[in-house]
Amino acid sequence: LLAGATVAAFGFFGCSSDTEEDENLVVEFTVTGTDTSSERTVTMKAPDEYKDKDIKIVYTLDESTPEITFNSKNYSATATSTATSIAEYVDYGTASLYDSAVKIAITTTIKARAFYVDTASEKCVMGSEWSTKTVTVNADTSNVSSTVDEATGASSGTFTFSLK
Repeated sequence: LLAGATVAAFGFFGCSSDTEEDENLVVEFTVTGTDTSSERTVTMKAPDEYKDKDIKIVYTLDESTPEITFNSKNYSATATSTATSIAEYVDYGTASLYDSAVKIAITTTIKARAFYVDTASEKCVMGSEWSTKTVTVNADTSNVSSTVDEATGASSGTFTFSLK
């Protein structure tokens, strides 16, 4: 009896039948600029073999890996591809939905995952892993002085702090 309950519980909390993983569905990154640039632009896309699919990419800039869940009950094959409509049937947690190039001004690790809904089976197909890319940006230190100047015109004084 205990083994049956364990199997039933695992089946319930295991992988959803509404999603599939595809190890070839990875996010490809293109980064403009060099490591010495003060700002870089990152574009993301799925491999060319998926160009006939309505691929969506979600990403994080804080190295988190939120879980992506698909709610097939809310999905409609006629759904539009706006961020609002996608959020009605795909929960991607704290990730952002990629819609245009991302500007990076500090060294950042981007984690991204691609997915699409197979309209025939109404299953969400996603990359089997989060793709990661560390983008190095040179902090602009051209205006930072390495010496400390003495304050001029300052006179000594006494400061008194009190709590009321």
